[in-house]
Amino acid sequence: MLCILTSVLVDNSVSHVLKRIDHLNSEMEKAKSGDFSVDLNTEGKDEIGQLSSNFRSLIEKISAMIDEKYELGQAVKTAEFNALQHQINPHFLYNSLDLINCLAIQDGAQDIVQIVNALVSYYRLSLSHGDDIVPIAQELRHAATYIKIQNMRFDKKTELIYEDKLWYNEYLIPKITFQPLVENAVLHGILESDAPEGSIYIDSVLTDSVISISIRDNGCGMDESVVNKLNNHQERNGFGVGNINERLKLYFGNEYGLIYTSEKGYGTTVTITIPAVKEDLLP
Repeated sequence: MLCILTSVLVDNSVSHVLKRIDHLNSEMEKAKSGDFSVDLNTEGKDEIGQLSSNFRSLIEKISAMIDEKYELGQAVKTAEFNALQHQINPHFLYNSLDLINCLAIQDGAQDIVQIVNALVSYYRLSLSHGDDIVPIAQELRHAATYIKIQNMRFDKKTELIYEDKLWYNEYLIPKITFQPLVENAVLHGILESDAPEGSIYIDSVLTDSVISISIRDNGCGMDESVVNKLNNHQERNGFGVGNINERLKLYFGNEYGLIYTSEKGYGTTVTITIPAVKEDLLP
């Protein structure tokens, strides 16, 4: 009888040990796949308990390092974005002020009023009261103001065509997303084409959780090799465009960002994919 009781106790003890080992192994597999939400009982004083305690401590340190790296990445990207703005603004302002001078000499005060008002609107929208993320409608106004100013600069005119949808006022996007893409379409697409004028079309699709926005031009287009490099983040076509893709991924995740399609001689389309985020859903 004693032998039977001893055997049962041993079996139960072995079964308990095996369950603990199996559970520890399962949690290690979760961590291996990137899920650090480990659930371990570290109260045991034996080797398994010590191993579980050490493993949980290691996971906590790894999670803390990941959070620290993410915060550092955000700080770096914010600094890069601020530096980008400081580089874009003086250059664009210089060209615009030069245009003001030429218009003052050639055409008189009314043209000066128009360009100054456009510049005031452009920079007011650029600053956006210090907000980093703004309504889509505001980004469209910013891009439209940019086109208005560029049409005063260049003989070849560009038409910006888009439908002013009501939900553009509700959903948000990082500021200065559209303008560099539109600028890229003008400078590297439309102005390099043989057509006397150009057009840029902005369209969008809203689903329950994702917004897809396309910016399409009828400019000169790009070779397939250049498009592939852009989509693989190996080439930055136009000042600030690569930065936009990185910022979108930083804000929303790696599944979001920019995708290019193009046909040589017919134009280029860049598609922006972002989550459908309203102001009341921001963290």
